[in-house]
Amino acid sequence: NTEKNMAHYDRKVLARQTAAKQEKKKDVLNIIFAAVIIVCIAALLIISPILKRREAFREYFTINGEAVSELEFNFHKTNLINNNAQILQYMGMTSYEDLDSMMYDEQAGISWSDYFTERAAVSIKENKALIADAKAKNISLDVNAEYKKYMEQLTEEAKSMEMTLDAYLTSMYGAPEKTLKDIMKDNITALLYSEKLSETYAASDADAQAEYDSKKDEYDSVDYRVLPFMAAITSD
Repeated sequence: NTEKNMAHYDRKVLARQTAAKQEKKKDVLNIIFAAVIIVCIAALLIISPILKRREAFREYFTINGEAVSELEFNFHKTNLINNNAQILQYMGMTSYEDLDSMMYDEQAGISWSDYFTERAAVSIKENKALIADAKAKNISLDVNAEYKKYMEQLTEEAKSMEMTLDAYLTSMYGAPEKTLKDIMKDNITALLYSEKLSETYAASDADAQAEYDSKKDEYDSVDYRVLPFMAAITSD
């Protein structure tokens, strides 16, 4: 009844007020919706790197109870492949797909990728042993200085490729410097300690000569091969 008795002007005013309220409500909802989208995008930007980092650092295998991440494993495998790049190219391998398809050992069914996978595991095992031994003996190694030189070298390589250092490292190893730093420092520690051990235990030329002179029969050797040629020979 109230609506029927309402004047035409009053109905227009009420309609405008109602429309204004609806529009205002719509604007508020749009702002809330936009804010929610922004928060979701921000959360994704924050969470995505964390998830990628967790994925990269997930346990790949263990050595003496110490976890080796997939990122660390890939770092060593990539280094081994890069160090043998010229030989691999000479053999006709120019991509990672070639490493998967070309056989290192046909009979055993081992591809070149399998070979480098095995070598990477051995390399990491040796590194862990060297690092543990150096730590146990409190050996002082100038790792930071060597790391700085290594980063300078990688930076120059990145510049030659017209890339930033982080972009270059990510393309090579799958992560930027900040993420790879501890892995690279561990690798440098193992290399420096290995060199130190070689210097410590290496025999001098005079010692080597004296050892040889005293045991020539043990050290001298002759390599030979027997090649049988089958022929049709009669009994007489």
